[in-house]
Amino acid sequence: MNANDIVPSIVRSARDLSIEKEYARVGEDGVEFPGPPTSEVPGSPLKVAVFGPSADKLVRSVAMPTTDGRSWDLVGVSSDQAWGKASDELVGAVYDQNVIAVIALDRASGHLAAQIGVKAFVPVIAISSDQVLTSINMPWIFRLPENTSLDQPLQIVTAAEQQSGANRSKLRDVLSSGSQIAGVRFQSSGEPR
Repeated sequence: MNANDIVPSIVRSARDLSIEKEYARVGEDGVEFPGPPTSEVPGSPLKVAVFGPSADKLVRSVAMPTTDGRSWDLVGVSSDQAWGKASDELVGAVYDQNVIAVIALDRASGHLAAQIGVKAFVPVIAISSDQVLTSINMPWIFRLPENTSLDQPLQIVTAAEQQSGANRSKLRDVLSSGSQIAGVRFQSSGEPR
């Protein structure tokens, strides 16, 4: 048998293959791994990180509501500084200050917050029109439309915490439940309905 005989047989074999069964499907069946359980977030007041351009200044102009006697603090992390410094500060807010959630103010900060949120299992609500943020099907990454005011995700986090308690995994379960929370319902993919 020579090379001229082998090529036609390979082509015939390739034509006989069936493509009836798809190779892979992403997202059609919803999210199946809700993430590991986490313990209660220690400390009082409860903290929410706000990450984005001039977030450190923005959080000074926003008042967090007190819910059921709990007080809240906002941790502003400005993304308009050196990338390594911004990411270090956000990691510090998540791990050292034990924020219960992260709110990202734009597309770029949403992508960085999602990378940290995925690893730390902390819920992230990104204010962005970029649906790629939720296409990874992580049930703790959520998206609100661009130009949403900071007040709305803050209301969502505090309302969801009323149901979940100060626990990140229970908070993300409430957020991804499809129930209306502060006027918004999220699909299990994190997209608003």
